[in-house]
Amino acid sequence: VYRKGSNDDTFKTPVFFRQDALSSLESYLQQREIRYHAPKREKALFLALANGKKEGSRMTKRAVQEMVIKYAKRFGKPYLSVHKLR
Repeated sequence: VYRKGSNDDTFKTPVFFRQDALSSLESYLQQREIRYHAPKREKALFLALANGKKEGSRMTKRAVQEMVIKYAKRFGKPYLSVHKLR
């Protein structure tokens, strides 16, 4: 898995994750194909379905921020932010 940065496809930084996360990631990749109808050209790992669209596309920064805020509040951590997760 690579993190894209600087809005440039040539700049890629590897994202490391623990071995025990591998099965969850593989499970998500199966669901990604079924639920989001991931187009072959889409390189983003996490997708979202925009209103009325049939194919998933890259999540926006704002969508990720909103998701973190939503679940942080639900789990009693309202101070948590995307920046703090980094």
